[in-house]
Amino acid sequence: MRFVDLYYQDDIGNHGFLLRKGVVTTLDFPTASNTQALGVNETGTVVGTWNIVDADGNPLAVHGFIWKDGNFSQVDFPGAAATDLFGINAQGDIVGEWDSDIFGTTVHGFVLTKGQLITIDVPFTGSSYTQTNDINANGSIVGTWIDADGVPHGFLAEGAKFTSIDYPGSIGTTAWGINSAGQMVGNWFDTDGNTHGWVATPGDKGKPQ
Repeated sequence: MRFVDLYYQDDIGNHGFLLRKGVVTTLDFPTASNTQALGVNETGTVVGTWNIVDADGNPLAVHGFIWKDGNFSQVDFPGAAATDLFGINAQGDIVGEWDSDIFGTTVHGFVLTKGQLITIDVPFTGSSYTQTNDINANGSIVGTWIDADGVPHGFLAEGAKFTSIDYPGSIGTTAWGINSAGQMVGNWFDTDGNTHGWVATPGDKGKPQ
C-alpha cells in the first residue's frame, strides 16, 4: 500500500522532480520505468523510489534512491525485494519501508543512520505493516501502521517509545511529517470516505487537531 506519491506523469511514465528557487529539475533514475521523489532536506538531498515494470505495467524491481547535486545512488535494504525511501532530515538520516516480496503484505519500516540500516516494526498488537514517513532533526519518526482489520493508524516513534495516533472519530489516520519543533501533520478519513488533514503540536500531547 502506498498512501502518497509525489511525481508528475506523461506518456512515458512517472518522473520525480525538485522545485528549488523557482527552477524545476526532473529526476529520472537511470534505467527506471518510473521515478518518484518523496523527500528532501535542507541541503537539497532528495530521496525516493524507482522501479522497472514489464509491458503490462507490473513491477519487476523496486529500489530506493538518494539524489544529490545531479548524482543518483541506489539504496536497497539487505534481503529486500522492494525498498522505498520517504523522508530525510538535515543530518542525512533517512526513513522508508522494505518488503521481502514486491507483492507482499508484511512491510517493515526502517531508518538509515550513520551508514546503518535498522528495521522498525511498531509493537502494536495485530500489526503486519509499518511505514516510516519522516524523521526530524531530533531523530523522532512518524509513520503509518496497519492493524489486522486493515485500518491505518499514525504513529510517533521517539527512541524505543511508540505512540499510536488516531484522529478522534476517524475510520483511519496517517502521519506524514514532523518538524524540529515536534509538530506533526497527517490525514484522517471520515465515514463518508472523505480525506482531511490534521496537525498536532507537543502542547497537544500528540492529539491531532
